[in-house]
Amino acid sequence: MSMMDLPTFMVTSYNGYNFPSNVETIAFQLVPQYDSARRTVTFVDVHLGLRWYYVCGAAVQGPVTVPGIVVVPLNSKDMVARLSAPAGVLKYTGRGLDEILGPSGTPREIDYGPQPGDLTLEPFGGLVMRATWRVKLSLPVCSDAVFKGVREWNYSVGFDIDKNGNTTITTDGFIKIAANRSGTGDRSVVDSADAFRESVTPPFRDGFRRLAQTYNLSEAKDKLKYVCVDQQIGPNAPGPGLTDARASQSITSEGPARLFTWIHTITGDYTVAAGQSVQRAWDAFFNKVKDSLSVIRTIPGVGIIPHTFYSVRSGHVRAKSTSSFANVLSSCESYFSTSSRPDGVVASGAEL
Repeated sequence: MSMMDLPTFMVTSYNGYNFPSNVETIAFQLVPQYDSARRTVTFVDVHLGLRWYYVCGAAVQGPVTVPGIVVVPLNSKDMVARLSAPAGVLKYTGRGLDEILGPSGTPREIDYGPQPGDLTLEPFGGLVMRATWRVKLSLPVCSDAVFKGVREWNYSVGFDIDKNGNTTITTDGFIKIAANRSGTGDRSVVDSADAFRESVTPPFRDGFRRLAQTYNLSEAKDKLKYVCVDQQIGPNAPGPGLTDARASQSITSEGPARLFTWIHTITGDYTVAAGQSVQRAWDAFFNKVKDSLSVIRTIPGVGIIPHTFYSVRSGHVRAKSTSSFANVLSSCESYFSTSSRPDGVVASGAEL
């Protein structure tokens, strides 16, 4: 490449530093970056290398001609400061690469860049210096490129089957977003990958209990890693919105008519998942009570009197339902009692 003055439409600058007209491009390399599944190119790393000549020192007045090169005085300290700062505005136009770098040759970065690399200063003779500078940019180059939000989301799934045939499913994944900065002096986080936590968390599986959810946000706030572990518990799953459920029932008889009058007690203990309504526990318990009473009702000549008692603490419901039923030799009449639930809803025998 000839060391001649460049036409005015060729502009090269970074972070307010305007490169002299003798600047030349010594490298322009594009390296595709694949996603972790190796199926998609998420962005391209652009490695740009520039070389130019300048006169060091303020004592020199005006341009100096060194065999075929027009050299101008430059402030080395200001140049080093500007070319060492990340996230500056890079302009690189008039070299046939404008479509790659973006509008007006100004790239739109997605990895907290541009990221300056080595700046090498070599004496070239007298006060003339030869400078070489490299910078890396991370750019989406596809036709429908997006410069903010999610840039990659991937996960793997592991299955651990125990001796009883029950499966534990481990989902191990991550989400990575575009990392943007508004300028060299702004160190604020424009966006955080943690904002997408709910979007990437696997939904609860029917017949499984979630044992753990672990999240790890990177220092750069652009990557969120997560691990979710679900354990199969068979058909007696707690139900939607519950993390644990235990229930028991007993039948006893008392008094001289013990062969004809029986006490049926159902006790349930329910733990509600974070963010779920306690109504989930009530629904699960009453469904259990209804199932049991429906069996009793199939016995000819049986009358039922339900009595229900509750206790509640934060995120936890303990419920107890006691029903009296008796065998009679003639027509049967059912008796119902009512009680108020802590949530203000009245439960009655008619519901059961």
